[in-house]
Amino acid sequence: MEQNNNFIKEDNEIFCSECGKPIKREAIVCIHCGIQVKKLSVEPKVVEVAQKPTPKSKGIAVLLAIFFGLWAWLYIYGRAKLQFWISFTVMVILFIVAPFIVFSEWIFLIPLPFHMWALIDIARRQGSFYEDYPNG
Repeated sequence: MEQNNNFIKEDNEIFCSECGKPIKREAIVCIHCGIQVKKLSVEPKVVEVAQKPTPKSKGIAVLLAIFFGLWAWLYIYGRAKLQFWISFTVMVILFIVAPFIVFSEWIFLIPLPFHMWALIDIARRQGSFYEDYPNG
């Protein structure tokens, strides 16, 4: 036990630097005068929210492929980036070059091979691929 200005403190106490009264050693603010005696150490906490990957539906993927062709690969883009960008790039190049090569009546056939490629690729994948997406 120590004594300071007629105040006695216990082993788990310290004297306030402002008013001189005993306060708990863990105290951040003096309970007598309200002065801050310790800096508040607040560490920012980073909370990571793990988002569970959303499984995909093979039925929806096939329907998208039937109606939208190569655009259906965007549904499973995480696993079909290469197919999408190859077919998209080739199709754009063909649309630019085709008017100089074929008659305009045949230009609607340009996306057909890519449409079929997407449909076959999506339909041939196992159902587990879609259930385990994007890890499948």
